[in-house]
Formats: sequence, C-alpha cells, structure tokens
Amino acid sequence: MQATSEKAQCTFRSTLNVTFLRLSKTGQWRVPTCVPDSISYLCFNCHITKEFDNSNLTLEGPISWPKNLKELRIEKAFFAFIENFSQSIPATLKQITITLCTEPVKSFPRHWSSTNAITHLTISSCSVSEIKGSSFTNLTFLTFLSLMFNKIEVLPDFFPSTLQYLYLDRNMISSVTNVRWVTLIHLVRLSMNHNTLKQMPNTLPASIQVLELCDNLITILSPGSFIKLKNLKKLDLSSNRLVITVADQALLRLNLCLRF
Repeated sequence: MQATSEKAQCTFRSTLNVTFLRLSKTGQWRVPTCVPDSISYLCFNCHITKEFDNSNLTLEGPISWPKNLKELRIEKAFFAFIENFSQSIPATLKQITITLCTEPVKSFPRHWSSTNAITHLTISSCSVSEIKGSSFTNLTFLTFLSLMFNKIEVLPDFFPSTLQYLYLDRNMISSVTNVRWVTLIHLVRLSMNHNTLKQMPNTLPASIQVLELCDNLITILSPGSFIKLKNLKKLDLSSNRLVITVADQALLRLNLCLRF
C-alpha cells in the first residue's frame, strides 16, 4: 500500500499543471516529498498547537523540490522543524516567508547563508530576539527584508548592500548606531515604526526615499540630519516626543510628504 501511495505521488507530481499549492492540517501529519514540478508557490500551514510537540510534524524523507519553485511560505510551525526543513532549500527559490512560529526564534536557520538566490525574506511574528550579521553574509541578491512584529533589541552591523526595502516595525529597537548604513547604497525605504528609538539613525544613505519612524521616543533632530538625503520624498516622525525648534523649521520647506 505504501509503495502504491508513493508511486501515485510521483505520478501526481509529473501530471499536474498547477502553480500554487497550499498544505494545511491540524495535528499529526507528514510533509510530502513529491510535489508537482509546475509549482512555483508552496505554502505549509502547520497549525501547530501547544498540545503537539515537534515529533508530530515530520518529513517523509529528503524533499524533491519542484523545479520551478520560486516562493515558499511556512506558517505556524515549530522552529526546530523549520531549521530541519531549510537544509535542502532549492537554488530556484527567490522568496521565503515564515510567520506565526509557535516558539521563539532565537536565530536564523544556519543553512540559509548558502542560499544566495533569495531576493525576498520575511520573518514576522516569530519572537525573533537576536540577529547575527553572518545570517545574511551570502545573501548577495537580497533586496527585500522584513522582520516586523518580533522582539529584536539590537540590529547587526551588517546588512547586504543589495537591500532596497527594510522593514523593522514593531520590535524593541532603541539604538541603531552600530549599523553601517553607509554601505546600503541601494536602500530606498526604511521603516522602523513602533520601536523605542531615541534619536534619528545617523549616516543614512543618500538613496533613501521613504523614512518611517513613527511611534518611537525621538525627542530632538540633530542639525543637518537630512542634508545628505537628497532623494527623500516621505518622512514620518509622528507620535514621537519632538519639539520643533527654529532650526527644524527648515524641514517644513523641503518638498516632502511630512508628518510630525
């Protein structure tokens, strides 16, 4: 019966011409290893609850990834499973989204640094508390990074220079002075709303077009904070503790979509 099932799976893989596959189940189940080659978007919704431990979600064996897989999404899974799962990430994969983990994510999967084709990476609502710069060392094509809704306090000093969009909203970040912003020469959007920042990030790259820092604890703006940001089009500093001084009035004369 098992051999028949496996044969059926492989036949299923070669004959279907679908591009989107979502697998969802509550409780004990096995992740199939045979997936149609036509699949470009694959989503695992694990629905893990406190009543089930890591042993309830297992791989049937080494995954034979679809040849055209471009996007992978994993929802509500144990991090131990995710790290195990990530060992064989295919070279075709461009986007990874991991969200709503059922246990705190203390660090990134150690195998990801060898998957350099990834352009979009999202890890949200996973209680991430620590990021090491080495997590991104080999992600040389990464343009989009979202780490929203986590518990990050300190950022790494290194981000890939290819980044264009960086979302760090709703964390616990109070300072970013260690980040080498000047190396992010392609960054056009930086969003750090709902953190505990006390001052503006310094030495931001001139490429920045959108800067969102609402709901922080910023009290003053350093003189010349925006002089080098010649491409800045939108600035959001609303819901901070700013007192606008005469020197800061220059901001109001800039051609910006501005919110205080």
